[in-house]
Amino acid sequence: MIEINLIDESVLAFRRRRRRAGRWILSTAVAGVVATIPLLMEWTRHQQVVTLRGEQVALEARIGSTRSMLNDLGIEIRNAEAQTDRANALRSKRSWSGLLGLISTIVPDELWFVSLATDPPQPARGNRDLRGAAAPGRDVAGATDGTPRVVTMKAPRALTFEGYALDHRDLYEFMSRLKDSDVFADVSLTKAAEEPVLSSKAVRFSVHCVW
Repeated sequence: MIEINLIDESVLAFRRRRRRAGRWILSTAVAGVVATIPLLMEWTRHQQVVTLRGEQVALEARIGSTRSMLNDLGIEIRNAEAQTDRANALRSKRSWSGLLGLISTIVPDELWFVSLATDPPQPARGNRDLRGAAAPGRDVAGATDGTPRVVTMKAPRALTFEGYALDHRDLYEFMSRLKDSDVFADVSLTKAAEEPVLSSKAVRFSVHCVW
């Protein structure tokens, strides 16, 4: 059987070139798609890194703020503990409740107080404790550099009563009762002056008592 091709050879060549060109275009497109996959993956990883770094910065800022708050709380706690220890030490050196109870029983009815102050009003700070521990009767407060600091707890040496009495006789009666209580080694009158009070006059006084 004889096969006769009536299509011109140039047409057949064109068709063959077109098919080769189509296969080349298809292979090129596939190669381009395959080549873009790593680029897309790299871009995605870059975006993830940028996001994670932003989250890291935010977390570090919050951590710094939290550390600062914890440091401030630690300082407040140490100060509160030091104040509590000082108050306990002072209470252990003087029986304040017993003293106030005694005073309430010896104050004349015609005499009243406006203030009651200790001397010294506050305990004095000592030097740093190089041994790292507090001696008996002392309070250790944390220093800013972490080294313990000793606060010498000295009991008040004196009390000062200030107030008013209706007359000098009531004031002298009060001072006499203070001396007879045997609580103080010395009771002295540092001020006594008449001042107007409401529609009358009263004696403004200041009595200094030394243990």
